[in-house]
Amino acid sequence: MEKKTRIAHYEALFDSEIKQGSKSLRNVLDEFEAYILQRTLQMFDGNATRAGEHIGLLRTTMLSRMNKVGIESPRQVEMQKNKAAAKALYEHR
Repeated sequence: MEKKTRIAHYEALFDSEIKQGSKSLRNVLDEFEAYILQRTLQMFDGNATRAGEHIGLLRTTMLSRMNKVGIESPRQVEMQKNKAAAKALYEHR
């Protein structure tokens, strides 16, 4: 994205969110961080280590930031699915 386009985007964001008082800077930054993390995870098929490396974060920092903005790691999701499946199987007996 060209610098002029980015600036126009930031000005629109400022006018629509911050200037109107609907969101604080912290809210806007948290939403942007969550967006960057989600998109980077998508690029690397949910691999948090590779996604983190791509944006200059260690794996532990990537996971910490994902947790902060409410993104579960693919490994956590898979473990929850396996746990639920095992529980259902056990209860079915």
